[in-house]
This record gives sequence, C-alpha cells and structure tokens, in this order.
Amino acid sequence: MTIFFSPNPLGFYDSVLNTDIPANAVEISAEKHAELINGQAAGKVISFKNGEPVLIDKPAPSKDELIVEANANKSILLSTATDIINSLADAVELEMATLEEVSQLKAWKIYRVLLTRIDTSTAPNIDWPEIPA
Repeated sequence: MTIFFSPNPLGFYDSVLNTDIPANAVEISAEKHAELINGQAAGKVISFKNGEPVLIDKPAPSKDELIVEANANKSILLSTATDIINSLADAVELEMATLEEVSQLKAWKIYRVLLTRIDTSTAPNIDWPEIPA
C-alpha cells in the first residue's frame, strides 16, 4: 500500500482503496501519515509547503467566525433563560411560587434583557452578563 497526500482537494489517498488519486498528490511514508494524523488530532492543521504536507498551528478565528460563535452562544443562553423563566412564571401565575422562586424569576428576566442587549459584532470582546444563581 502506498499513501498519497493531495493539497487540492485536501486529503489522503491509499493506492489500494483509491483508483482516482489526484495528479498533484505526493507520496508520503506511513510514518509521515501517522505524524500528520496525530498532529491533526492534537489540534494542528495539515497544510502544504514546499511540495510536502506539514503541520501548522490552527489559525485564529476570523472576526466573522467570532461573531457567528457569539450569536450561537447568545441564542443558547437566551433559550435556556426563556425555559427557566417560563417554568418560574407558571409557578407565580398559579400562585404556587415560593418567595425564592419569585426572586429568581425577576433575576432571570433581568438576565434575559441583558442578553438581548448584547452586541455580538463586538466579539470576542463581549461582557456576558452573569448567570443568575
């Protein structure tokens, strides 16, 4: 078996399993293949330099990627807060709430309002509100 690495499309190819190996693929040793796979598992990125596959540090996320991540985080936090608020509001509405639950309801509502005011375009410099106890 011979192992090949292609920079475009990025990937490994096995001469036994693949009959359509890209023309730009280079042959690599089993040791190099293992090194690349292990490096990738450890958080590195496989790149191509001087005709050879190499491991590089993962590039920092772009501003757009940070904003997408912040929006996803905000959405999860808002959903969680809403679920908790709904449960506490039911107890209050049905006059079954303890004084602690009434207090928690207010704290969660404040938290949710603060979350809705978060401007995710400022990622990664977001001052997330503290989750109520």
